[in-house]
Amino acid sequence: MATTHTDYGKFINHYRALDRAGLLASTPIILSEGDSWFSTPLYYNLVDWLEVRAPNAVFMRMEQTGDLAVNMFGGGNLRSISSRLKAFEFDVLLLSAGGNDFVDRFLRDTFHNAKAMTPADALQRVIDTRRYAQVLSAYQRMLDAAFKARPSLRVITHTYDYPRLLGEGAKLSVEKIGLAALLKRKVGDWIARYVVKALPTKAEQAEFAKLLMDEFFERVLTPLKAQYGDGLDVIDFRTMLNSDDDWNDEMHPTGAAFERLALPLRILLRTALAPGKRAGIG
Repeated sequence: MATTHTDYGKFINHYRALDRAGLLASTPIILSEGDSWFSTPLYYNLVDWLEVRAPNAVFMRMEQTGDLAVNMFGGGNLRSISSRLKAFEFDVLLLSAGGNDFVDRFLRDTFHNAKAMTPADALQRVIDTRRYAQVLSAYQRMLDAAFKARPSLRVITHTYDYPRLLGEGAKLSVEKIGLAALLKRKVGDWIARYVVKALPTKAEQAEFAKLLMDEFFERVLTPLKAQYGDGLDVIDFRTMLNSDDDWNDEMHPTGAAFERLALPLRILLRTALAPGKRAGIG
């Protein structure tokens, strides 16, 4: 299993030890930043499964559940990522961001007092907020800074799959998150509750959520790929999780589903590495 660091000081010590031992040339060094698809503590998430299959890689993990792209790709956090990329020879930057920017408080504010409408009209209401443009700009800030800090860097990001369990929040248990579950049994939902007046049926809510994901691909990830070319890889997870059993709640796949999603991501990660480092991913 990979070596993982969330403490920057411990990462520095480990990196320097690899350097002294002459092992950097064969060790994948990976920085990850993102939201709950990388960080959920309920079970193994996407990066957790990558680590399980990457016996000789070193991961520096910065992701936090609930983070927004418009926040994590700016200010002090952006400077922190940039400084780490300058100081150490990271091979790949994994990014998972954008999902939270279009749910929860954003939907609450966007659909406050909204009357019934079609899913297409609801999507247009989102587009009119310019939220997609804001998220695109945030990604561009991140990628400009990343490639400036390390021109040879490879960056991998991804779409989200289409939500299925509209209206269902995360089920918490002591087994999953410890004694904190005794105080809070459920988190979410993040979509249905805020659009139910505008989109009363589950079918309408599901269609709207699908349109949100497709528009994220078209308005954010597609132009980013066109702008940054071979330096950026986008993996499309849409339509990969087609059963309710693949989902824990509205926004999060189960641990078993994350394991399936991690397979094509691991394959892409290996190809992004120099040939001498690919064995470290398994």
